[in-house]
Amino acid sequence: MSKPDKRVLAEVKAGKLKDCPMLTEGRITPLIHQNWSLACRKYMKHAEKKPSEIVSFVAEGMMEPQLVAWYYGDQARIDSLSLAEYLEELVAIVLEKGWEHKIKQQILSARQEDEPFLDWKIELENLNTILLTSAPTLALTKDTLKNQLNANLNGDLKESLTNKPVLTSTLSAWSIEVKERDEKLCGEKERMRRMIEASELAKTTRRTEQRSLLNRISDPPFTSVTGTATKSHDRPVEKRIP
Repeated sequence: MSKPDKRVLAEVKAGKLKDCPMLTEGRITPLIHQNWSLACRKYMKHAEKKPSEIVSFVAEGMMEPQLVAWYYGDQARIDSLSLAEYLEELVAIVLEKGWEHKIKQQILSARQEDEPFLDWKIELENLNTILLTSAPTLALTKDTLKNQLNANLNGDLKESLTNKPVLTSTLSAWSIEVKERDEKLCGEKERMRRMIEASELAKTTRRTEQRSLLNRISDPPFTSVTGTATKSHDRPVEKRIP
């Protein structure tokens, strides 16, 4: 079993649109690889680099020693690759084997539970975008992603959609309606929570007042002593005269 990579994460740094991006030293995750891919494509577009020369520019922006050695050890061949071929080869070097299947499984096993619908939906879309960028054959289509989201909504939201179905079919329009329905349900739950808390507080207050009243009624009256009682053996003894 391989040891976990504890290196700090690499970063994709880019200045102006026409500046070549840089990939700092560190561990590269699928998300970081996606960010690097997008930065390279953006640079090629705005710097107006030819497809045949783009790799020779962006490859020099890699600071990770392993990638520096890989590039300069086979520079002529790598420079001749298209950007898509370069990024695909980079995937095989920096990402663990089977990473794409793990991400797809993460998408398929995700459940909304108590998370706001919109946050959950964006999270799954981001994971699917990683597949679209680096493993497109495993990525979900918009219709498939919509069905996946719909099947794994939390119980209250799913019941609401069953009672009053959303009629729109596209993922974007459907998501907006489901988001509004989810926010409405969350608002109702919050109002109910506040009502319950207010009711419990009122009950606690009443119980406290009742105990206080009961204590005042049951306590014996307090009698103030103003004098000192004289015990019988303390009275003077009467003397008889013989």
